[in-house]
Amino acid sequence: MKIFALLACALAIGCSDKKPANSGPAPAPTKPSEPTPSTPPTPTLPPAPTTPPASGPRIGCAAEIAIECAAGFQDGCVGDKTKVHICVAVDAKPASACETEIVFRCPEGQIDGCSLNPSLDERPVTDNHVCVLK
Repeated sequence: MKIFALLACALAIGCSDKKPANSGPAPAPTKPSEPTPSTPPTPTLPPAPTTPPASGPRIGCAAEIAIECAAGFQDGCVGDKTKVHICVAVDAKPASACETEIVFRCPEGQIDGCSLNPSLDERPVTDNHVCVLK
């Protein structure tokens, strides 16, 4: 039983938080960690497009909706340039009918509306060659 009591005392002394009086000087406080850099700002997303892309769902001109187009462009339904709401240059002039196969060139970022005319079960974009935003 004395052995058990001695073991218990030794264990209690070894596990106590008290330091012996002759343990030497207290250790120097640790240097605070380097300041952490602030969290980087959340990247801002580019603004959402203001017009549906040419490849997106097509809404016919009969539907009264408003689309916003970039500067220098307007809704193709204005002036009957297209059959769906899609942006065209303000000064765009429809050319010959889509059935007339011609080489029709458009500025960069635009495409001939006739090349977007879908299969028969979808709404055509235009009846005439005219440049629309891609």
